[in-house]
Amino acid sequence: MAISCNQNINNILHEYNLNLKWLQKNYNKLKQNYDKQWVLIEKQKITFNSSSYKEIIAVKTNGKETAIIEYIDAAPVAMFF
Repeated sequence: MAISCNQNINNILHEYNLNLKWLQKNYNKLKQNYDKQWVLIEKQKITFNSSSYKEIIAVKTNGKETAIIEYIDAAPVAMFF
């Protein structure tokens, strides 16, 4: 049973990391198409988008452990170090 649980966790983490890498790779393109939108990323693609955080959370909570929610903003971010 522990092996099965560990394998499931590893699968979830692997898929989550694939989604995260996809987000990083495609962020500039996403800024053009989804500016000021929340996006839901599953299996390395956008499966839902909305301007409402409440709405996107409602969609994600349906058993989507590996999905990523990200707010896309085309405006430059100022960093102060």
